[in-house]
Amino acid sequence: MKKDNFAERLKLLRKKSGLTQEELAERIGVSIMTLRRWEWGERTPRMDEIEKLVEAIDVTVDELLNGKNSEKWVLKIVIGDEDEEMVDLTHDMLHVTTLNATQNGVFIKMLGNWDAFMDDEKFNDLLEQIKQQRNEVLA
Repeated sequence: MKKDNFAERLKLLRKKSGLTQEELAERIGVSIMTLRRWEWGERTPRMDEIEKLVEAIDVTVDELLNGKNSEKWVLKIVIGDEDEEMVDLTHDMLHVTTLNATQNGVFIKMLGNWDAFMDDEKFNDLLEQIKQQRNEVLA
């Protein structure tokens, strides 16, 4: 599998923080093989694992997911069983909203900086994307 920007960024940020793969895996509570697969670009971490990663390597979610600034919210829709690993990371974007739709309900998670969240135009654009995707999910 081709190594993606997230995988390269994770490896670089881990090394920059002075941690070995073993140390980082232990800090966030995953196996060394799981961490290696993330760094090889074979798998991507779940949102709860991303939160642990940013804390362990002392970076922001934006820096880990994007590495560079972007001014646009991107909406990702994930449909399935909540027990499945259902993460679709949008690389090179600063603001990502994930909508998980399961038989038990819908969960929306927004990752982004406060400036974009407070910007009415950007937030209204995000809401329009959510409305459009909701209609597609319901169709």
